[in-house]
Amino acid sequence: MERLKVAAFQGSPEAQYQLGVLYEAGEGVPKTDHYLKALKWFQAAAEQGHLGATEKLKEEIRRTREMANAGDPSAQNTMGLLYAEKIGVRRDFKRALMWFRKAAEQGDPCAFTNLARHYHEGAGVRQDYHEAFRLFMEAAEQGMAAAQHGVGFMLEEGFGTGQNFREAAAWYLKAAEQDYPPAQLNLGLLYREGLGDSDDYAHAASWFSRAAELGDATAQYCLGRLYEDGSGVYQNLEKAVELYRKSALQGSADGQYALAGAYMNGSGVPRDHEEAAKWYTRAAEQGHAPAQVALANLYMTGDGVEQSYKAAAEWYQKAAERWKLGGEGHLALLYDSRRYLPGDYEHATAWFGAVLDWFRVRKGTRSTAARM
Repeated sequence: MERLKVAAFQGSPEAQYQLGVLYEAGEGVPKTDHYLKALKWFQAAAEQGHLGATEKLKEEIRRTREMANAGDPSAQNTMGLLYAEKIGVRRDFKRALMWFRKAAEQGDPCAFTNLARHYHEGAGVRQDYHEAFRLFMEAAEQGMAAAQHGVGFMLEEGFGTGQNFREAAAWYLKAAEQDYPPAQLNLGLLYREGLGDSDDYAHAASWFSRAAELGDATAQYCLGRLYEDGSGVYQNLEKAVELYRKSALQGSADGQYALAGAYMNGSGVPRDHEEAAKWYTRAAEQGHAPAQVALANLYMTGDGVEQSYKAAAEWYQKAAERWKLGGEGHLALLYDSRRYLPGDYEHATAWFGAVLDWFRVRKGTRSTAARM
């Protein structure tokens, strides 16, 4: 299974198709949204011309539409997800909402949850946190893990309700105990940040581990950080790298950045700057600003890549545009020095100012990887 997942994430259409078959059957995979994930993998393979996946996707959509038109609430909810996430059909939030509402009218908790997400995000409807919270609660009280997680997230952020970390942790726990990876991750984050009952790295590691075992890429990265730092677990650099690699192979920019850092520093793996540059590039291409700065630094020195001041400036620029400290300061120095770019004091002044603005904005903010 692990090799199949790696091949699928690396773009093998046959692996994507076979993984879709396993998700459809619910064999050896998390039960959460396994049918939708199957369709996503069929689509990924179909987009590369895999005939079996193309036919399978068409047949599953036809069958789901037929059941939805006959009044099946589960199929109606699935049709809503297909339109919302552009799986085999064009994205159409109005149609998605229509199908979610049809299913919700029959009391389907999944549909309530998906409607709540749309109100939370303002996708196809006017953003309304209070309505999102109400809908999440409606489904959460029916035991829907995704909705319980949604209630926890709204309470953590104070969206549509008063901010309450302890209550958030209680709702995350309800979902986490049903093996819902996003809730396990966010519960772990609360423990790590000391925003629940206590600052407890051991409990954070426990919940990250459960989510990581279910394949959650962000949890794998977070658990790797704990192993690297020796927080809540015995320090184990090789284990950290193993987790970073799993996360990175699933496309996590954080995991790719951390794996690059391990190769850069020879931490848990032999030092290999070319391999580091490869993983920094993958993360940078996803818009990961620290990776963009790190990659630019390599281009500046020609370490692991062919030296290119132009490429360095381009990556610093991308990082600066994302308002992450590092890109702005380097760009300011590049423009100011006239060494690597044409002298441009107007740009230099602007980027030095951006560094100061970053500090003003950053001061007093709370950083969290909590996600909906």
